[in-house]
Amino acid sequence: MRSFRLLAGLCLFGWRAVSAQSVPVLFEGERLIIGDESAPVENGALLIQNGRIAGMGRKGEIKVPPGASRIDLTGKTVMPAMNNVHIHIGYEGYTSWSVNNHTPENVLDHLGR
Repeated sequence: MRSFRLLAGLCLFGWRAVSAQSVPVLFEGERLIIGDESAPVENGALLIQNGRIAGMGRKGEIKVPPGASRIDLTGKTVMPAMNNVHIHIGYEGYTSWSVNNHTPENVLDHLGR
């Protein structure tokens, strides 16, 4: 369990560091679970550019911009669609947990993010 927490922390730190920079980064060699019910992509590639996912697929199939950094994730699993696994839709961002914060506009705003 300790190694899982360490890995999760390193991934979060790495993601924040990558998303803050403008240099494109290609993560490659991982098992890529896209999250659209398709089969996992073995030996995958995930391109991050300007803090956003710019490409996903098999290693060697993604066009990599010049100057991109490469990070080998062989033996790891990446789920780019998984974010904020603990969310209180409609309530986040407020100083109270009032039901008044749970408006259709607020819920749609949270889901859109």
